[in-house]
Amino acid sequence: MYQRHQFFFCFLVSLFLPLLLQRLFVPAAVTFVDVGQGDSIVLQTAFNREVYVIDTGGSLSFPKEAWQQRAYQENAHASLIPFLKGEGVRQIDGLFLTHGDTDHLGDALALMTAIPVKKIYLVPGSEHHPQIAALIKQLPQGTVHWTKVGETIGRDLAITVLAPESGQGENEDSLVLKAEIEKWRFLFTGDLDQKGEEKLIQLYPHLQAEVVKLGHHGSRTSTSARFIESLSPKIGIISCGKDNRYGHPHSEVLEVMEGRSILRTDQQGMIRFSWSNWHRVQQLETWLDYRLE
Repeated sequence: MYQRHQFFFCFLVSLFLPLLLQRLFVPAAVTFVDVGQGDSIVLQTAFNREVYVIDTGGSLSFPKEAWQQRAYQENAHASLIPFLKGEGVRQIDGLFLTHGDTDHLGDALALMTAIPVKKIYLVPGSEHHPQIAALIKQLPQGTVHWTKVGETIGRDLAITVLAPESGQGENEDSLVLKAEIEKWRFLFTGDLDQKGEEKLIQLYPHLQAEVVKLGHHGSRTSTSARFIESLSPKIGIISCGKDNRYGHPHSEVLEVMEGRSILRTDQQGMIRFSWSNWHRVQQLETWLDYRLE
């Protein structure tokens, strides 16, 4: 009888211990959350010592007939917020809002209500954008931090502001950030257009990145051939909604990226890069997980 109980106990331990360890050990990761037609990126160090979010996504509204109206709930409640809570995130060190479009900051208040955010990072001058101005009015005093080109934010997770010095919260002056984790360089461009890309490579002629979040969801207004050639990325990330009405990503962008890996949230779902020997690679229908050695 004792041996039987011992065997049963060992069986339970072998079954649940790996799941428990995986739950307790949160790896360093960069995750492109599938928020539909929008952007939201989560950067976290091991054990969530630091957590930063770039944009929140947000639903774009279009005129509807009366019969089509329904109770509104922010998209983040079905995507970004459950992901963060599932990761055990209890506090966000900083939220970067790249510009004023709804599909980038529309769910900021919903996120802040669900999970405390210490700082909101905004481009100087973007307070004149109507949506950013409305958001700032609802934030506690002292929450906003105005970005400065060249500053590095974070301790273990260093995120550097590359551009712009100031802007109006529009696509062309989107906040551009870079981060390096375990020698993998990431570039996040918001909805930066080709003119902005040209300025960026003039300012930083030696700038390169293994992973680039392609601008404006794969629109042909972004991602010039010169920009990609200069950065020489291994992987381009396109965050867009399935069967979106804008035709993103555009065929011209796909041609520019020919010969390089392209990952798309409308096809792969959430895309996660993680660094840990403990973290088991998960291959789910809507989850493409890269473990980086």
